[in-house]
Amino acid sequence: MQAEAPQSHAGESSLPTRTWHARSYLLEGFSVLELHGEIDIAALAEAEPQVDALTSAPAPRLVVDLTPADFFDCSGLRLLCRAYRRVAEREGTLRLVCGPGRALRVLRAAELTRVFRPVGTLEEALADSPAVGADLRAARAAGIPRPQSGPATAGPTAAGPTTPGPATAAGGPSSDAGGAGA
Repeated sequence: MQAEAPQSHAGESSLPTRTWHARSYLLEGFSVLELHGEIDIAALAEAEPQVDALTSAPAPRLVVDLTPADFFDCSGLRLLCRAYRRVAEREGTLRLVCGPGRALRVLRAAELTRVFRPVGTLEEALADSPAVGADLRAARAAGIPRPQSGPATAGPTAAGPTTPGPATAAGGPSSDAGGAGA
């Protein structure tokens, strides 16, 4: 699996492909966003613009890789829910890579593994399998509401639709916990 050269996304030539907390690149037709270090409120200033750029085109294909993250809290959930909302609004695909550590525990505590369906490796996330990643049609069929347009901060959160929007913790964001230690 050879990574393609890092590029700007959605026509934004000023978007960095690597910051302290986030690195993005193209791989096998997907934009991959790796989150590094402590994914907390301080990291959102770097990561949110990358999420927005990577999900701005129609039908975005995004993999969020949390395996390099050392720390992950509700701010990280907010970022994932933002990505989910933006991908769903644009009829795209979102896949989540998450090892058996803290990030998976936070997703489980928020009851979001059913929605995000994380897998354990990048290879699994890139596999062409309907059991992997965010199948937004299946989510809607399961009663998970389609995100509605709203402010840029709207989207599901662990506590419900307070800042992020229409999806809730019980029905929210975009992939379920299949392979990542579930």
